[in-house]
This record gives sequence, C-alpha cells and structure tokens, in this order.
Amino acid sequence: MKKRLVRSESDRMIAGVCGGLADYFEIDPTIVRLVFAGAFLLGFGSPGLLYLLFWAIVPRSDFADIEPKEVIEAGVYEMVEKGQQVVEEVKKQVSTKEE
Repeated sequence: MKKRLVRSESDRMIAGVCGGLADYFEIDPTIVRLVFAGAFLLGFGSPGLLYLLFWAIVPRSDFADIEPKEVIEAGVYEMVEKGQQVVEEVKKQVSTKEE
C-alpha cells in the first residue's frame, strides 16, 4: 500500500498536522511540534503560515480518498469552525472576568 501524508485524527492538538507529519516520517510527534514551535519563536521563515497551508491542503485521515479541491474546501471550512470556537471561548472568558 502506498504511504500517504494525512492529518492525524488520533494525535492532534489543533488540526493534526504535526501528528500526521510524525506518522509519515515515523518520528515522535513531540519532536515535530517542538520544531514548529522553535522555528516560530526564532522567526525562521513562516512556520505559522506553513502550518495553515498544511491544514488546508493535507487531508484528514478520514478524507484521504476525496478530490484535492474538496480536501482544500474541507480544510478551510475546518479552520473557520475552529476560529469560531476560539472566538466563542474567548467571549466566555471575557464575560466571566467582567462579572
């Protein structure tokens, strides 16, 4: 069977990008996360943008067999949903602290 890069559903913190990369390269996902975080903090390139691109382009493991255009649409839709969840959580935190 051909090895394929997919985002992890079981080993994810945000979108499963680092977990998927770790599975593909057969390394510990913590190492991948540390590389992304270190590159971000040290200002090497644009790891945040790279992460968002991977999120949009790399299919989730349960979407591995769909068309590339649908993968991107699903990835972008998932980003929007996650963003809305974060905004709602921040609103709850702010309203709790104001009271």
